[in-house]
Amino acid sequence: MDQSPPGRRIFSPKMAAQSVGCHEKTILRALRLGELIGYQRAANCSWRIFEGDLLAWVRGERPVKARKSA
Repeated sequence: MDQSPPGRRIFSPKMAAQSVGCHEKTILRALRLGELIGYQRAANCSWRIFEGDLLAWVRGERPVKARKSA
């Protein structure tokens, strides 16, 4: 069971796509273009997306912070 606070669940691109009903490539494209905020521990690592950021993207809201990779 997920114990994350509301809006703080973390999704992989595949899980995010399933959650909102689109293709994984759509999520990856939005991440690459900066339309969706996502996080990577290092370059070429897998993406992680917070639920709140995913829902904002679905609503068509522009990101207020830049994506980052550590």
